[in-house]
Amino acid sequence: MSVANTSQHLQRLKRAGLVVGDRRGTSIRYRLADPAVIRLWVELRGIALQQLAEVTRALDAYRPQRHGFPR
Repeated sequence: MSVANTSQHLQRLKRAGLVVGDRRGTSIRYRLADPAVIRLWVELRGIALQQLAEVTRALDAYRPQRHGFPR
């Protein structure tokens, strides 16, 4: 990601209250606003991985039959 893109993402996370920024000269150092943020991220990641596994299983079941469907 570019610096500008990363900066925009961090600004949005800050507005959402997920990170806080500490200005140091011309730069800003970001950190998580609360330990609950990492717990939220871990839960979301777990759900996403579970859903990805389900989608992968569905695609695996579909692939052998894909040529039998009408276009």
